[in-house]
Amino acid sequence: SVARVLSSAADAGELETVEQAFQCIAYLLKYLSRDVGSDLPSYLANYSMLLRHPQDYVRLFAGETLSFTLRRLRPSNLEDGLCHILALLEEDRPVEEMSMTAEGLSAALCEATKSIQR
Repeated sequence: SVARVLSSAADAGELETVEQAFQCIAYLLKYLSRDVGSDLPSYLANYSMLLRHPQDYVRLFAGETLSFTLRRLRPSNLEDGLCHILALLEEDRPVEEMSMTAEGLSAALCEATKSIQR
């Protein structure tokens, strides 16, 4: 998956590749965010590895791109979407990974609420 490739690039220290990949994801989400939002659990199953990545900047970029999808959720899907996202904090993972997941989700929720107009 794209998330695995991105994670490998970050582990190898290929910062430019990681940045360009996240720009690509953000561009795709611009057009696909409604579709992604309607099947958020499948998206999060792959994407959550970036939200808990050991590199701070990867978690931040992952949170920023996820926030775009959150902002684009239909009001009728928002509560379910947030439940799916917060369910990532209930996974059975080591404490350190859960802490990193919480940081990634904090970035996503912070970015998503920055410019709420409704």
